[in-house]
Amino acid sequence: MNLTHLRSFHAVAERGGFTAAARGLRISQPAVTAQVKALEAAHHVELFVRGRRGIELTATGKALYTVTEQLFGCALRAGELLAAAAGQGSGTLRIGADSPHHLMPVLARFRAAHPAVALEVSLGNSREIAEALEAFRVDVGLVSRAPAHPALVAAAIGRDPIALVVPARHRWAGRRSIPLARLDGEPMLRRERGSLTQERFDRACAAAGVAPRSTIEIGGREALREAIAHGLGIGAISRGELGPDPRMRALALTGARLEIEEHVVCAAARADARLVRDFVAIARIASCRP
Repeated sequence: MNLTHLRSFHAVAERGGFTAAARGLRISQPAVTAQVKALEAAHHVELFVRGRRGIELTATGKALYTVTEQLFGCALRAGELLAAAAGQGSGTLRIGADSPHHLMPVLARFRAAHPAVALEVSLGNSREIAEALEAFRVDVGLVSRAPAHPALVAAAIGRDPIALVVPARHRWAGRRSIPLARLDGEPMLRRERGSLTQERFDRACAAAGVAPRSTIEIGGREALREAIAHGLGIGAISRGELGPDPRMRALALTGARLEIEEHVVCAAARADARLVRDFVAIARIASCRP
């Protein structure tokens, strides 16, 4: 098995194209193409097909990509081990998170402790981060929904209360808290289906017999924040995702325990990698609360 050919295949699959793979590998695009074709010819398989949005992996290509992600992930881990043994304190850590607000305090502490480490950050929802961890596309993740997967290990690092957020000129803006029961029949903005914050809020309302009236469904926390700030309505947002904004006021919700639990997650196979281990340790002590 030619590892050079495998590395070119992996780069194309990871970066979504031959030109991008060539840039990443720092070789010419024709060289990458030739190496992938040589791999296909040697094993009498087709690994890529050209689709509407560019090249796409075949079924065999997808299966091979799963293997090469683990293969080159292990190679990265080996490099980290050797760098640590030499006292270099360098390397690359790929981090996935479902909220930049919870990630940044951890990232700041990690950067201070490891200034020579290159960091790659990607954002997505909890499901996307879990899939990236399973496929070794990221090394460690911060998510609000702990993945139930035997290949991943998760540790709770903090709890974030869910608040009712209202525009600064709303009739409740001068209050510090509001009973959940007061929201019965109240017009509210809501997050898209799949939002853990909205799911927890809806569950608490159902348990308390409270039925807010939905006015607009908005996809994404940033869009919901802006909608509230512009006076389009009120909504439920976790406090850690708010940040200072004079256009809005956050009210504590009383009468129910409403909070989001944050977790640091990594693949079980990479839990003892130096940079992953250090990031998890820092995440455990860093404040992920507002």
